[in-house]
Amino acid sequence: MKLDRDRASLVAAGFTLDLRSLLTATQWSRTERRRQSIGDFAPISYHLGATRLRVMMHSATMGAHVPVVIAEDGPYLSISIPAGEILETRGAGARLMDVSLAPRLLEQDSRAGGHFVMPSFSGALVAHAGQPAARIRDRVYMAQEEWEKFTLMNCFVSLSSAGSVLGIVDEGDFNAWIEADLDGAGTSAIWATFAIRHDVGEVLPQETKRLLLRRIAGAGYARAAFAYREYLLERRGIVPLADRIADNPVLDYSARAMRVKIFHGHKAPYRQDGASPLVSCATFAESEHMVRAMHAAGIAKAVVTLVGWNPGGHDGAWPQRFPIEPAFGGEAGLRSLISACRELGYQVVPHDNLTDIYQNSPAFDLEGAARDEHGLLLASGLWAGGQTLKACPTVYLDRYAGDVTRLQELGFTGSYYLDAQATGLWRCHDHRHPADERQFAMSLTRLLQYPRALFGAVSCEGGPAYTLPFVDEVAHLHGAREFRQLRDRLDPIYARAVNRIIPFYNIAVHGLVLYQGAWDTGTAEQPISHHHALLTQLACGARPGMEIAMRELGPGTEYLRAIAEIALPHEIAFDRLAGIHVQQFASYVDHDGRRFSLAYADGTAIDIDLDADEGSIRRPGEDSWRIPPSPHPRSQPHRSPSLMEGAHA
Repeated sequence: MKLDRDRASLVAAGFTLDLRSLLTATQWSRTERRRQSIGDFAPISYHLGATRLRVMMHSATMGAHVPVVIAEDGPYLSISIPAGEILETRGAGARLMDVSLAPRLLEQDSRAGGHFVMPSFSGALVAHAGQPAARIRDRVYMAQEEWEKFTLMNCFVSLSSAGSVLGIVDEGDFNAWIEADLDGAGTSAIWATFAIRHDVGEVLPQETKRLLLRRIAGAGYARAAFAYREYLLERRGIVPLADRIADNPVLDYSARAMRVKIFHGHKAPYRQDGASPLVSCATFAESEHMVRAMHAAGIAKAVVTLVGWNPGGHDGAWPQRFPIEPAFGGEAGLRSLISACRELGYQVVPHDNLTDIYQNSPAFDLEGAARDEHGLLLASGLWAGGQTLKACPTVYLDRYAGDVTRLQELGFTGSYYLDAQATGLWRCHDHRHPADERQFAMSLTRLLQYPRALFGAVSCEGGPAYTLPFVDEVAHLHGAREFRQLRDRLDPIYARAVNRIIPFYNIAVHGLVLYQGAWDTGTAEQPISHHHALLTQLACGARPGMEIAMRELGPGTEYLRAIAEIALPHEIAFDRLAGIHVQQFASYVDHDGRRFSLAYADGTAIDIDLDADEGSIRRPGEDSWRIPPSPHPRSQPHRSPSLMEGAHA
């Protein structure tokens, strides 16, 4: 670490920082009642150690003093604002709202052909060249007002031919954004911005803000994904799946089994009062028939997940769980179905929900409901039970913990499934149980631990980075499929900036958690052929999974068709590639967004060519095996977008 006081320059961990541009900020002017940009922060004092510099940054405009600690921390350059040390000397007239750390440090010449990886979806690749001037901004872990982005990661990447930089928002991540300035004819930059306050009336929070930067050799995004995986393992305390299954037979089984949802029914159409009639897609007796058909077709292992067993069917009356829905066979029918699954050697678990509640539910508890900043009940989407509200997770178990134990007593066993457990950042403003975004989110992860402790393993929908130490399986990772589906809902500037969606997050977390592809039959997606869809799933390490029903009156695919369509993906994932889903990637080469070469830690190698619709698998000691075409082609011809493609490809 070398400081040049005259030039206000610091060399540390392979970076050269101009301390005069270390911070920018925005303030809320109480007199003019608007936000104002502050760019005049300058260093006024230094305390230098061997691997650490503390510099006091001062803004003459707003009279604010912000201490910043810059340190060499293993492979990282750490830039942080310590908790509780910001000084405001003119708070009567202006309040600090957010601070950006080193916003020009990763500046690049846009004409040199570099890229940024934004943390939305499984990784949004943004090219510099050819972009109009624009600012794009992603909330770390997904803001509800921009839920369409499905932001999963607390990191970003600056890619260039000269080498890449991985940025990680290590602390303060629940109140942070990744921002990028794009200018295809000039310079582009990417950085992290931290919220200091949500509202001008808030006192200064006691929270450290920390950004880690790490140089990565080479320009490929996969190397940065491996470095992010290293961070998750070493600094977030995640134990790899291969180690976790050693003394956990429930997780060991589920890692080698296909997740199968059986959809029993729901209320339709969706109405705000949740008073629509119940639609039956499969009774419990019919589900017994379906699981026996699965077993006869060669699906030897499955985590059968029952959807809509509860009163009113799927999303019918949360948090009410009992009595078991009589229209599908009641408790006696459910017990019989559970016994049939266990006789076949299957795990069988409920599709449960510990976060959504409905006002028309007999178990609705007004005191446990979360409230927004206006004192109103915190509203989410409109589903089968009506207008969804959010329970405050800080007090949920006080009222409903016994329900999960009762479900275990019915005979359920296996990797438990929780719906909508990590789908956005929320706050609760109820004075009896207030929770900011971090408290709300971490309380949701605490709820994950209850069924995990009872059943041995747990799966949740969502799967942002903060949940990874607390889950064993993520329902599926949001990627190019969701980007294509939701592109028209995204801000047009953002949608245009995204060159394509890449499997960055998949590469980082494979072998840390299990994850699926699409639910319909595991691989099929209109208008893509089954074979093409299978190849795209293999290219991002996803497992097949399916959702079935006796009658296609909801999300479930008719079971005989689904079983036939899943046969090849199931054979590949759980026979040809047996055990692969607990392995980490050893290498990953994205040749051109259409051709991929992957290798796993056990020596298994997979080559995918999406243009040729071809793929092959090589396992140690075995000959190469060509993936055969699916016997169930789509009727539509395709040169369709691949899983890796986006707006421009």
